[in-house]
Amino acid sequence: MELIDLQAIIDLRRSDLKKKNSLMFTTFSIALICTTIFTALEQHSFNKTILYASELVLFVGLFLTLQVWLKKEKLFPYLAIPVVFACNFTNIGLFGGASAIFLVIIFLTIISAIHFDQKLFILGYILGFVNLILNTLLAPESEKFLNEIFSASILVYVLMGIVLFVLIKLNQAQFKKIEQFLMDSESEQQEKAARSEFLHSEISVITDSLNKINEQIQNHVASQNEMQIAVSEISAGSQVQTEQINHISENAEATRTMMNSMALISSNLSTDAASASTASKNGLSKVTDLQSDMKELADSIQELGNIFSNLTKKIEETNGFIVNIQGITEQTNLLALNASIEAARAGEAGKGFSVVAEEIRKLAEMTRETAVQITKNLWEVNSTNQSAFVQMNESSTKFNESLLAVGHVSGLFHEVGTILDTLNENFSSFSGTVENVKSQSFAVEAATKELAAVIEEATAGLEEMNATIETLNEDNQRIASYVGETAQSAEKIKNA
Repeated sequence: MELIDLQAIIDLRRSDLKKKNSLMFTTFSIALICTTIFTALEQHSFNKTILYASELVLFVGLFLTLQVWLKKEKLFPYLAIPVVFACNFTNIGLFGGASAIFLVIIFLTIISAIHFDQKLFILGYILGFVNLILNTLLAPESEKFLNEIFSASILVYVLMGIVLFVLIKLNQAQFKKIEQFLMDSESEQQEKAARSEFLHSEISVITDSLNKINEQIQNHVASQNEMQIAVSEISAGSQVQTEQINHISENAEATRTMMNSMALISSNLSTDAASASTASKNGLSKVTDLQSDMKELADSIQELGNIFSNLTKKIEETNGFIVNIQGITEQTNLLALNASIEAARAGEAGKGFSVVAEEIRKLAEMTRETAVQITKNLWEVNSTNQSAFVQMNESSTKFNESLLAVGHVSGLFHEVGTILDTLNENFSSFSGTVENVKSQSFAVEAATKELAAVIEEATAGLEEMNATIETLNEDNQRIASYVGETAQSAEKIKNA
């Protein structure tokens, strides 16, 4: 509503401004045209004619640009007043002051008051006052009387300004009253229209609402009949639910008993799992010790194999020495044989030498037999050592395999220990779950008992509700008749 009032006032002000601009344009243009013609025909002053004609063209162009083309009506008077006074300044500056210019200043000051705008009038009044002073100061010798009447002209100009200012104030006050009257009138019309529309719409709403209420009441009556049937069915179903709830309570109690047994079994299993985990950890410790001892034994077997290998090499070297001894024995036999031959040649003289040669030969033969026996013994020792070395290598290989198996067993013990620890944790968690199930079973049992009691109370309440619904049904039928009568009255008011 306020937006509509404001738009109406804006349109009024704009229309008033356009009319005042047109009045200013028409008045000043006619004055300029008359002045230009008078100057050209009577005064025969070409320069003044050009000045007035230029002022007329500038004024007309300013009006057409701002008022007609750009639609900037508000800017026109604020630019037109300074332009015309500037042209008057130019006239005074070029041609000097004159008594006719005093009349022109009065005319321009009145022109600046056409819009009854304080700011625009003050602008024109100040420019006119400056023009008045310049017109007196720049007056030629032929216009000395301007100096004589300067005080009177100032007084007249001031009095004229006061009168015009008072008129502008009165006009503005009257225009504000007109605006207020327009706003009040528009607001009153809109309010009356709004009230009439509101009353009509509200009666329509009341009529529609009453019809809808009547329909709803009829629906409520039907719904309450259905509710009465449903309540009866629910009451019957509540008895069945009570029996089912009691059965659930018995099942919950049985579940709690089984949970107690399961909690005991879970506790025993958790204890056994903890014992198995401890035994697994002990076994892992023993296997670790066995693995360490077997590693030391493997090192000892490897060192013993190295000793057997060195022994084989020494036996082979000793075999070489026996071969040398056998060679020496053969050489000794040859020397003994040669000595015997030489002793036989010598006869009696070589008999003693023959005995020595015989002893040397026997010694050589004994040495040979001893070397053969030593060779045989060394061969047997070497064979035994070789067999022992092979068995030692086989034992070392199998021992390493056993060591790997022990390492695998150690890993298995570790995995078993981890599994048993996890199993123990799971049993602990399972025990907590069993306790929760026990507590929940107990809560379910208590809740089902409470629910059975509530259902019994609800059954009693449903029976009471059934009686209440019958009463409400009768009341709604009476209300429906009242609403029907009210709807008929509202329809009559609407059509009146």
